[in-house]
Amino acid sequence: IMVEHLADTPQAMDMFKRLYQQYPNATVVVRNHFHVLAAHSAGFTRIRYLVPSIIGNQWNNEIPTDFGIARFLASVRMLLDGLIQIYAMSLSELYVFSNSMRRQVRKATPRRCLRRSVNIVKPGVDPLRFRQPSSAEKRAHRRKLNLPDDRKLFLFVGRFVHAKGLHYAIAALDCLSDDNYMVLVGEGPQKENISSLIEELGLGSRIKLVDPVGCTEEFYRACDVFLMPSTYEPFGQTILEAVATGLRVVAFDNCAGVKTASRELGLDAAIDYANELNAKSFADAMLRSLRSKGIADPTEMSRRVHVLYNWRSLMRDLVR
Repeated sequence: IMVEHLADTPQAMDMFKRLYQQYPNATVVVRNHFHVLAAHSAGFTRIRYLVPSIIGNQWNNEIPTDFGIARFLASVRMLLDGLIQIYAMSLSELYVFSNSMRRQVRKATPRRCLRRSVNIVKPGVDPLRFRQPSSAEKRAHRRKLNLPDDRKLFLFVGRFVHAKGLHYAIAALDCLSDDNYMVLVGEGPQKENISSLIEELGLGSRIKLVDPVGCTEEFYRACDVFLMPSTYEPFGQTILEAVATGLRVVAFDNCAGVKTASRELGLDAAIDYANELNAKSFADAMLRSLRSKGIADPTEMSRRVHVLYNWRSLMRDLVR
């Protein structure tokens, strides 16, 4: 039984109780610590928790940086949520997507709460959705999405939170010529701040904000380079999707002081790293990405992603 999203905890409790009556010996795979508690309460004993992030690390990188009531309330929530997550870890077998995440789990969890070792598994990428487009397809997607056809397009897909480092990417675009354009697809609490920064830098004509969509692959196919300016990223699924679609990627290297798993993906040939945590370094990496297309064959890199990362292998590793 695999569970990803449910509306609320009571709904999860009711669902797991019904499932336990039908499948009492099933293996349950979940991505949410509250779902671990609900499955355990229902009676399941084989619970595999695919940990997406450590609550404390995530909140420390996402909560408001100013001192005030918002930060205080967020800190209290982080503390309580983190304690619940640790308890959930003590009830389940733990799986993660990266060595970076495994180190975080071990550091955050008391040894007595770890039932077994922390297992590393790899996620998948849909080869039908995320594939390299032809030049004609790229132009067609640009027209469909109302994107400029005469500029180099940089793409970001993800949540608008502080940990995603979007302020670095936006400021980096200001360092580049008008031939460069940015598309930001997502939503989140930092959206107002992002819009204000774009207006402050006078980049309104060079940056397009797009609400979350189900067909993100169309934006990957339309653009030239993917941006992952995160300062905290337990894995980096969007990097896999970008490289699978034939894009180069720009990201901060760990030597810049970020906590990401980009170096673990086995795709460094398609990634241009910024070595310092500032907009100028990121802008330099963006320029390198436009000149680096001959370094790694996009078709070969796309094939490599689909060989290394597929959903069938993940399912096998989780339920064996």
